[in-house]
Amino acid sequence: MRKKFLATIVAVGLVAVAAFAGANGLTETQAACEHSQVKDGACVDCNDPVECIEVEDASGTAKGTYSKLEDAAAAARNGDILKLLYNCESTSAYIDAGNKNLTIDLNKKKLKAVYFEIMGSLVIENGEYSGYIKNAATGNEHTLTFENVRADLTQLGWYAKGGLKLVNSNIEQQHDGATFTEWWLEKLQMDQTSVYKITNSPSGLSNYGLLSLDEAVGGIEEFLPAGYTLDGQPNSYNTILDETGTKARSVELRYRRLTDAKVSVSIDPTSYVYDGTAKEPTVTVTYDGKKLIAGTDYTCIFSDNINVGTASVKITAKSKTYHGEIVKNYTIEKAPQAAPTGLTAVNESATGKKDGSVANAAVTMEYSTDQTTWTAVTGTVVNGLAAGDYFVRYKESANYYASPSAKVTVGLAASNTTEASTTESATTESATTESATTESVTTENTTTETASSEDTTTEDATDEEETEDVDTEDETTEVLHEDETEATGDKGKNDQKKTGVKTGDAFAMKAAVAGMLISFGMACVVIIRKRRK
Repeated sequence: MRKKFLATIVAVGLVAVAAFAGANGLTETQAACEHSQVKDGACVDCNDPVECIEVEDASGTAKGTYSKLEDAAAAARNGDILKLLYNCESTSAYIDAGNKNLTIDLNKKKLKAVYFEIMGSLVIENGEYSGYIKNAATGNEHTLTFENVRADLTQLGWYAKGGLKLVNSNIEQQHDGATFTEWWLEKLQMDQTSVYKITNSPSGLSNYGLLSLDEAVGGIEEFLPAGYTLDGQPNSYNTILDETGTKARSVELRYRRLTDAKVSVSIDPTSYVYDGTAKEPTVTVTYDGKKLIAGTDYTCIFSDNINVGTASVKITAKSKTYHGEIVKNYTIEKAPQAAPTGLTAVNESATGKKDGSVANAAVTMEYSTDQTTWTAVTGTVVNGLAAGDYFVRYKESANYYASPSAKVTVGLAASNTTEASTTESATTESATTESATTESVTTENTTTETASSEDTTTEDATDEEETEDVDTEDETTEVLHEDETEATGDKGKNDQKKTGVKTGDAFAMKAAVAGMLISFGMACVVIIRKRRK
């Protein structure tokens, strides 16, 4: 029994809670609804009535909230503000705001009205608007102002002389195909950030022509497309003519800057190689797919376009249609250089002297022995070089890459370290003996050649007619061929002098030694050269 009693109490409680929540609009679905769109005073999601518009005075003080646009417009007084709390749509065929000045603060939301009429000035700001707006106060100075608004107008009949004013707004008017559609406007003002696009307009911008051309649309001439003009006929209308001179039924009015997203600028080519001349690429500019004419629509000024680096072209609008300027950059790359030519080497005079050199160089060059570490050339001759290979190239500079290198070899001068072989002059003295007298000893054509460093040749001194006839009273003395044992045999004969050119075994030995020394020196030079290479 107790269990049944407790279960009954719980069930009754749950029913009561559910009933309470339902009665107060607190279902899970309803509680979560954000009223993303209110149409004719009710949420399109939960279907609950929603007060979507707040009426404020000029100071921002709330005066009341309303679920429908027509109720808020009727309740508002001159100078009041209608502030959207939710996205709002009115399907009322006609909303009359009366003879007063109002501001509709879209509050970053969307407002849609089929037909909204007012007999005073109207400001619509900070959001999105769509529908029909009318002011039939012909001749009055009332103004329709869009500020920070994106608007799609199905019709516009603003008869008042104050006309339409656009501030940082994008407005589109498109004819809906109806038999009669109001498309009337006495005056148009717009700032450089605004766009006013008219599609298939059945009439001009002016309905009654109460204003002169300059008063009505004189301020929008710089917003016209290329080839379009303003046309005014007093007491008739002021309008826009297209390129053919016909009333423009479709036109986009905007301040066309060269920085707009609709602009495309191309440069050909975008890169050059330095050659010392000014580089001016071909520039192509289009606006919304239409190619602009150089010299007519814009001019080009090139700068920093000779030397390596970033060059630029400043494109400046020239006509009334296009405005501002844009800068495009392109590059000039370093140029290659050929290897040096005409370099000459002067050999080192002796190993270790370091007096070799390379001539016909230039201060724009540098040299190296390993092609890794480079030394700048300071003149036309590189001095103080040891024998070996040197690599010379043009240095990298602001406008050139380093060139390939040219190989120059500083050699070692021909060896002059072996002295010339010397041979004593052959002399013939009178041979004397104790008991014999040599009447005459004649030696003709005695020749001794000097040994050279390249090919050392020592010719034996010869006597062509050596002691042909040596007459003595008692004996004949032979010249130069005394046996060495005979020369030392008798002490008493030492007074006898040897005569003639030195020949025989002693001279041959000296020549052989000299040849060996020369051969050894030449071998040393060859080994040193190989090691340096």
